[in-house]
Amino acid sequence: MYKNLGKKIRCLIWRLRGLSIGNGSLIEGGLYIRGRSRICIGRNAYISRHVSLKASTEGYIIIGDNCLIRDGVRIQGGLGTLRIGDFFAINHNSSITFNGDLDIGNYVMIGPGVTITTSGHSFNNKEIMRFQKDTYKKIVIEDDVWIGANAVILPGVTIAKGTVVGAGSVVTKNTEPYSIVVGNHAKVIGYRGETEQCIS
Repeated sequence: MYKNLGKKIRCLIWRLRGLSIGNGSLIEGGLYIRGRSRICIGRNAYISRHVSLKASTEGYIIIGDNCLIRDGVRIQGGLGTLRIGDFFAINHNSSITFNGDLDIGNYVMIGPGVTITTSGHSFNNKEIMRFQKDTYKKIVIEDDVWIGANAVILPGVTIAKGTVVGAGSVVTKNTEPYSIVVGNHAKVIGYRGETEQCIS
């Protein structure tokens, strides 16, 4: 009867504060939210400790049903919308930052320490980089993707359905469906179903 009672109460409190979060969801301690009226979380979500969700006054964060967000995850947006599908799982200390849109499909798994960003910074001339123009390119991560620990997903890429990204990889170009990519810059080493292997 009392199982997860504290997590259910935290969820209720956040709902009363104006956060849209679906039935059956559980929240551990230390959740930080900015822009709660612009964040929508589906049913049966589990949010672990010290998670940060920040939506700007000009953007949205929309998270689907049955999603798992582990300790220390940071999701921060500017302009545009982050859309995350159902059965999404992101492991501890990973980071998603976006300006413009970022789409993540269903059944996507993200390992610990992963960085996903739609933003870059110009350095085309010798003026101080801090004052040069920011750049933004949309990222699309399709269904059934697994991104291994400490990988980096850079602006403008589409990670195709079924892709596996190896631990520590840096993805700078679009991937092929069901490919296995590793390295910096990430390159195809095979395709799912060819061999049994574990890379992260």
